Formats: sequence, C-alpha cells, structure tokens
Amino acid sequence: MGGLAMSRTKIRLATLLLMSIAALAFATDAAAFIIYKVGAAPDCPFHTIQEAVDAAAANPGTDLVWIAMDQEYTGQHVVVADQSVIIEGGFTDCFDDDPGVEQTVINGTNGHSVFEIEGTGDVFLGNLLITGAVMDESHSGGGIYFGGQGSLTLHTVWVFQNQAGYGGGIDVSPTGPTLVTLTGSVVSSNTALVSGGGIRIEGFTELHVVHTLADEFDYITHNTALGQGEVGYGGGIEVLGPAYAGFAGVLADNSAPYGAGIAAIATDQGAASVGVYTSNPASPGAIYDNVASRTGGGIFLKSYGAFGYQTTLCASSFDIHANTAINGAAIYADLDGDTGAKVEINPIDPRVFCGAESVQCAAGTRCNDIDDNVATDGSIVLMQSNGVLWGNRFSMRGNHAHSAIAELTDAPTYATLSNCLLAANSLTGPLIDAYTPGDLDVGSALLVDSCTFAGNALGAADVIHGQVADFSLTDSIVDQLGRGTVDGLVFPPWVHYVLSNDIGTLPASDDVVQGSPTFVDEIDYRLQPTSLGVDFAPLPEPYPPRFDLDGFPRDVDLAAVQNGWGSMDLGAYEIQDGGVVDPIFAGSFD
Repeated sequence: MGGLAMSRTKIRLATLLLMSIAALAFATDAAAFIIYKVGAAPDCPFHTIQEAVDAAAANPGTDLVWIAMDQEYTGQHVVVADQSVIIEGGFTDCFDDDPGVEQTVINGTNGHSVFEIEGTGDVFLGNLLITGAVMDESHSGGGIYFGGQGSLTLHTVWVFQNQAGYGGGIDVSPTGPTLVTLTGSVVSSNTALVSGGGIRIEGFTELHVVHTLADEFDYITHNTALGQGEVGYGGGIEVLGPAYAGFAGVLADNSAPYGAGIAAIATDQGAASVGVYTSNPASPGAIYDNVASRTGGGIFLKSYGAFGYQTTLCASSFDIHANTAINGAAIYADLDGDTGAKVEINPIDPRVFCGAESVQCAAGTRCNDIDDNVATDGSIVLMQSNGVLWGNRFSMRGNHAHSAIAELTDAPTYATLSNCLLAANSLTGPLIDAYTPGDLDVGSALLVDSCTFAGNALGAADVIHGQVADFSLTDSIVDQLGRGTVDGLVFPPWVHYVLSNDIGTLPASDDVVQGSPTFVDEIDYRLQPTSLGVDFAPLPEPYPPRFDLDGFPRDVDLAAVQNGWGSMDLGAYEIQDGGVVDPIFAGSFD
C-alpha cells in the first residue's frame, strides 16, 4: 500500500474512533458500528446512498456508508438527519475495503443541495466529488447544506460546480455550535447568486481549513459571488458573525463585489473573526489572484455598529499577493456606524489570536508578504475610521496603488507598524496616507517603529502623510531620494533614532541622521555590517523579547561596530553575529 493510501487509512480509522466517542454524547445506547455498502452489484446491500444513510440512522452510534464507483449517482439529494455517520467514496466495488485516490462522483439536481445535513450529529465526508446542484437565489448550500449542529468534516472531497443563492459550494447555517473542518479538500468553480461563492458560514460555526500533511492541500478557488444591488460578499468564503474562519489553505482566483477572497461581516448576532496562518511550515495560508469589482480583493471586513460588534482579522505566517480591487486590494477594513474593524498581523502568540494550529514558516518559505496587489483607485491596505491596525513583521513589495497603507482618521483610528519593510512599490501618492477629511483632528495615531521604507516609486507626495494627533517614527530607515519624510503633521511628532535621506521635515535631534544606508543589494534590504544604522538605537525599556522581520532577536551587538545610542539596528532587520546571514523565519513562539 502506498504512503498516501496508508495515511488516508490512518486518518479514516482515527476519525472513526473520535466520532464514535463523540456519538456517545447523544446516543445513550450505542451499538457497534456497521458498514453500509452502496454499489451496483446484485450482492451489494444497498443501491442508493439514501437507503444506506437511512439504514445507518436506525443503528445508534456512528456508522459507515461506503459508496462504490461501479455505478453513476445522478439526481442526488441525500438527507442526513440526527445521526453521526462516515460517508466515504472511492471504493471500486462492494468488496473493496480500502479506497484509493479516486473519488466517487455524486451528481446533484435542480432545487436541492446534494447533501442536506439536519439535526444533531457528526458527519464525515471522504473521497467524494460533489457537483451539479442548481438552486435559485432564495436557497443556500448548493453542494452541502448544514442546518443542524455538531460537526462536519471533509477529507479529500471536491465540491465542484454547484450553484445557490448563498453558499454556492457549502452553506453552514447551524442551529447550535458547529465545527467544520476541511483537510485535503477542494471547493472550486461554485457560484453564489448573492454571497458566499465557495463557502458561507454563520451562527456559532468554527471553520478550520488546514494543511497538516505535505501531500494534502486545501484549495478554495475559482468561486464567484455575483451579488445583487449593494450586496455581494465573499467570493471564496463569507463569514457572518458570530462565526469564525481559520484558514491555512490556498484561496485563489475567486471573485465578488466585496471580499473576493474572504468577507467577514458582523451581524446583530455577534462579531465575525478570521484567522489566516500556516499549519504546514512549507505552505503558509495563501490568498492570491482574487478580484473584487469594488473593495477588498483579498479580505473584506465589516463590523456591526448598532451593537458595537467589531470584526477582526488575525494574520500570522501568511501570503497575500496579486489581488485586485478598487480599494483595499489586499485588506479592506470597513466602518459601520461608529465601529471600525481590527487587523492584527503577527501577534506575540498567533496560536491564541489567529488559530490553534498555527506554526512557523519553514526557512526560505515566502511568508508574511503583502506583495504585487493592485488597487485601481485607492490603497493596498485600507483602514476606515474607528479601526485598529497592529502590524508587526510583514513586508509589502511590488504593489500598485495610490498608497500602500491608508488610514482614514475622521474618527479615532490607530495604526501601529513595527519590524516592517515597504519597498519597491509603485504608487501615485504617499507610501502611508493617514489623513482626516476636512482637516479635523480627532485623536488618531500613526506609530512606526523599526521599519524600512526604500526604493518605492512615489507620486509628488512625501513618504508619509501623517495628519494625525499622535505621530511617531522611531528606529527606522527612510531611503527615498527626492522625497520628504513626512508632511501633514497636526501636532509635534515623536521622532528618534531615524536614518533618512531627507530630515528637513523632521524635528532636529542628534539621533535623527541624514544619509543613506548600505543594503546587501538592490532587492535585499538587510543592512551590511558597515552600513549606517547598524548598532544605532537602544532597545526599549522595559526589555521585552523583540524580533525582526526574519524572526531573529533584536538584542545582537556586533563586536566590530561601535554603538551609537545602543546596540539595535535600525529598520526591519537585525544583523546577527557574523554579519549578514540567509533569512530564516524563527518566530517568537515554540
């Protein structure tokens, strides 16, 4: 037996054991599980999937339905109600007891979901291709509709070319707490006539799309939410509060008016939240090539102002690139009433804030990048008023827009950027644009620490437009010849330990130095050991653990370099002992 088949067998047996234990929670008189086989041969116990599912429902506990590939399954509307069951395809016939890599094709029909799951239960679907459902705009869940509570697990399942009003591929509208898990599965080419092209979740749902094995990947791709009027969210995934989506797969080539990749929207039931991370060190959660006709090419966030429910995004060890929108090509954090959204990039412990499965990226893996996105009339990352952006250890390169990061400040908005690299972007305006429409200060903040801004093509603007009440620039490098460092300041800024080509727009201070750094080369913005900016600044007090963009510690004092005001290097990177080294991601958690 090959390694892939063996891994699937182990997963199936482990899942069976766990689901059998879970089933005991509501089946007080559980019997031993039974295998119900479906196929074409005369000696197959069942010839339709529904017959086998109904028979399994009559036996308490978790049972198995095995579906052979020796016949076609067309016009299917399979209802699973109040039961825990493992439904698995890929079997050659009813004598086969170990499925291979092929999937049994389950074709749907007009007006119904292919699989409809109701009541209380834990349902596992494996080795299936679910396709062909056509539903109108008033119905949800073309491929799979989950309207009960419990859990739904998809392993090596392809949900393909289904249509519904909401949740073209999968819709989860539960009656109680529900866990949805995708492993080694694909949701592609599904259409929502309104919202949720690939997957739509709401209520007390947790969605986990994870990579755990090197040979099994999860893709949500080429799905579409067409939208109606001003509504049309989530080409790949729509998350309605209080639901949570944890995503560590590949989300690519989806489209929608708002949030082509992911749209997370708070409701009167609660806040929505999204975690984007990696659960496979070699393959970070990737959101790319998604196209929004309006805003939020990669990710769209919207809070619910009436109840003050704030929608949040936590991103760690991620890759967001080549997405397109009018504004917020990578991330659009919208405002509702007086409530903005929150974006947190690389918190101290992403397992707590982003996803329990979160791990570090492997050395040399493209990671923590927001690159090559296109905003046709706005910014790559847009924070509306009353929002919060806490961005640590990320880079932005090759983006095309008016600005890389924009912060609207006609209500209190707070942006903190640290250990970041913004380089080689092509922009018509400033690199960072924090402004208040109407020239009214309302107490917003833009705080920049340990960042490198270099090699960007800018319009006529200075590097930063800092029209906020609280502006600080510390421990940073600004290498933009011919451009002032900052304009639009409302109050005197806090600026210390800065190396810039132009310090004329900055307050005079001994630790604000005019000059150019010496980078490793024109595409590598790490400093050479002889560069200005090495061993320049003091570490902040009190002394917390600090890490640079590569994940290296900041407390490295090069013996051959005379310290300025301290041993910490300026900018996004800290030179390690021995000088410049190849980058490795060595994050701040185990």
